[in-house]
Amino acid sequence: MLCLLIAGTLVAASPLADTERAFISFRVADDRARLEPSAHHERLRRSRAVRCLALLDRVDASLLTDEDGRAAAAIRRALSPEAEAGDAFTRSVYEAFGRAAEAIPFEAERLDRLTILARLAAEPDAKRRRSLFMALQPIWASIAGNSGEASPYRGLMTRRREVWTKRSDGSPFDRKAREWGLAPDELESWLTSVLSAWRDAAVSGPPIEPWDWYYVNGAADRALASRLPLQEMIAAATRYDDDLGASPKRLGVALDLTPRRGKDPVAFTDFVRRGQYENGAWRRGVFRVSASYRAGGLLNLYELMHEMGHGVHIAAIRARPAFCDWPDSDVLTEALADVFGVEAYEPAWERRYLGAEATPPEARRARLAGTMLDVAWALLEMRAHRDPASDPSVLWAEITSRYLGIAAHPELPWWALRGQLIDAPGYMTNYALGAILTEALRDRVRVLRGADAFAAPSPALYDWLSDRLYRFGLARSSREVVLDFLGGPLTPGPLLNAISTGRGGGP
Repeated sequence: MLCLLIAGTLVAASPLADTERAFISFRVADDRARLEPSAHHERLRRSRAVRCLALLDRVDASLLTDEDGRAAAAIRRALSPEAEAGDAFTRSVYEAFGRAAEAIPFEAERLDRLTILARLAAEPDAKRRRSLFMALQPIWASIAGNSGEASPYRGLMTRRREVWTKRSDGSPFDRKAREWGLAPDELESWLTSVLSAWRDAAVSGPPIEPWDWYYVNGAADRALASRLPLQEMIAAATRYDDDLGASPKRLGVALDLTPRRGKDPVAFTDFVRRGQYENGAWRRGVFRVSASYRAGGLLNLYELMHEMGHGVHIAAIRARPAFCDWPDSDVLTEALADVFGVEAYEPAWERRYLGAEATPPEARRARLAGTMLDVAWALLEMRAHRDPASDPSVLWAEITSRYLGIAAHPELPWWALRGQLIDAPGYMTNYALGAILTEALRDRVRVLRGADAFAAPSPALYDWLSDRLYRFGLARSSREVVLDFLGGPLTPGPLLNAISTGRGGGP
């Protein structure tokens, strides 16, 4: 506690004190404009940004300590975020995706994307699985276009390449690799090594149809379906956080989980109001998990626990206003969400919180099948953006048939299922590289805290992780935090080992 009081005092005495107070005001308006878009909120956000930037410009840089200098740079980046090309076009594509994803006609129902994917894992009839899968076509069309029409995704790729070729640091994929000390081709090699490990350990027999993928890998979902209706699913995830001493109510994390028209089709967690020091003490922030669940199930449970994992992370940040934000790498952000999130697939966790469990092979397969699709999407993005003449549907058929054992259907753009492909180029790499980091972090936790660290949750574990991983925000670089915690370099070894041997995960 003494270090927190000292930190608050140092910020108050900083030449940036007035700027950071204005930055807090900007953050309030910025969060509101992002979460509740309106012309009024946007005007307020811009006016406060102008005021804060003016104060920052008047600061004498010669008076700044090294930390103050980094804080000033962080504020300037937040006030002047980079914009990708084609923002208006990107928004129009994303809005079309959202409309398609929230109202999918199937038989006499109107379903959403996640509900259909969950049903694919549970539906025993192959013909009906195919019908469910083909009902996703309006979503595919919103990104890939209909036959004979211009592809919105190709338009996005063209605009992005025009911007990236003018940048000295290249594409998001190049930047992501360098962030973690890798060459771009080395990052791609890591991803293919993960997919190859899955192919060698899990793929056998004739190719399976894409509409059968979720069912083939969904035995755990089916085994636990009766224990995971919607309300019981939410209660189980909440009980876990309670046992960690990280209950959503105590941390200020609101769960907005009810579907409604116009709601963002992609689940996310965000700041509503950031925490801050007041008179040397920390005032907690307010945060929101946003998702749309019409049904429970293991897949939705994992996604909810992943999003709540974001919540317990950002609620633990203790930093001055300039640094009170997500880490400087979304790879770490996604990895930290899964440090607790993937417990949904551990039989010991299921036994404790659901009163039933899948077999270890079923649970591990369910967990890693989703990871393999994320890795495949990351690889697709890299290769599609590298070659302007490439057809994403052909690339997707090649990747999924080669590594996942899925029958090639280049005529079906079923790769076009993720909203991140539209508005966040390179974000799928965060999930892929994040899976590598998650496994490394979980391995290290078991070494330092014992093999049952996750199976026997306690507030002591959350406090320990908060102190070593969660609290920094932008105060330290993600890579520095990770390397200190791991005690050595990040490698894909723990995930490859988990896939090939079944230790900690794998088929």
